[in-house]
Amino acid sequence: MIGIYKIHNTSNNKVYVGQSIHIEQRFIEHRNALKYNRHCNLHLQSAWNKYGSASFVFEVLEECPQSELNARETFWKLHFDPNTYNLGHTNFEGTTSEE
Repeated sequence: MIGIYKIHNTSNNKVYVGQSIHIEQRFIEHRNALKYNRHCNLHLQSAWNKYGSASFVFEVLEECPQSELNARETFWKLHFDPNTYNLGHTNFEGTTSEE
């Protein structure tokens, strides 16, 4: 599934927004990194460590064509701002990683 997803912390209502061309696989990667305290987003990792895995819900926000991923991710980040764990900005050059 190609699209935009969020990791929602139900304890404080903050979210992490991401994009992927393989959302199901990306969820597995996020869970494993968080479980083993290796997630690249230190704010999300800290919240996972504080609130525990039961406080997080992994959800698909929308499916979209790969060519629209950057624009849709930006839309959702702005929609949830300032309640996000996201630190950087979407890649506006139009390239998408496998992640």
